[in-house]
Amino acid sequence: TELGTCDSLRSLQLHANDLSGPLPTELGRLSFARELVLSANSLVGAVPTELGRLSATLVVAQLHRNKLDGRLPSEIGVLGTADKLTAHKTSLSGPVPSELGLLSSLTELQLHLCSLSGALPSELAQLSELGVCSLTNALWSRTTNAFSLPLGAAGAAIEAACVVRTAGNVSPPPPPSPRPPLPPPAPPFSPPAPPRPPPPPSLAVEEGGAA
Repeated sequence: TELGTCDSLRSLQLHANDLSGPLPTELGRLSFARELVLSANSLVGAVPTELGRLSATLVVAQLHRNKLDGRLPSEIGVLGTADKLTAHKTSLSGPVPSELGLLSSLTELQLHLCSLSGALPSELAQLSELGVCSLTNALWSRTTNAFSLPLGAAGAAIEAACVVRTAGNVSPPPPPSPRPPLPPPAPPFSPPAPPRPPPPPSLAVEEGGAA
């Protein structure tokens, strides 16, 4: 399409514009593009492999909340400058490509609420800058330390980089601090006892009688 002729385009922001139809392969010609924000539309079809041509410039790719299907192409793994990749709430299926582990600058990866399947690639643990990684219905984040969902063989490796947030994609509130124990109740007040009276004086008895 004509978008492919915009050689100097650096940011394409088309969020929530009621767009439909497939993603044009000509997006791969936007050699200076740093941001592709196409979320919250009705785009269909596969994610074009041509996006891999933007490996030298693309920082943000937001494709979430569309009707995209098929597999997430492994060519995404060559986007070495990518900082944010979101494709959640789509109909993407198949495995999570292990090539995502090559995105060394990635800080946010959101692929939850799709139809992705298979084992999680252990290569995700190589993403040392990753702060948020959202897959299926769970959210991994460095900001919490609860790791409770079964993640298969890759779980231990991914735990080294990220840890699981609880359901609802919100970290649980910290437990309340225990209250200090209450002091024992004071004994009931009673008036002091009156002083005891002094004992009566003893009478001395004279010994002997009259002559």
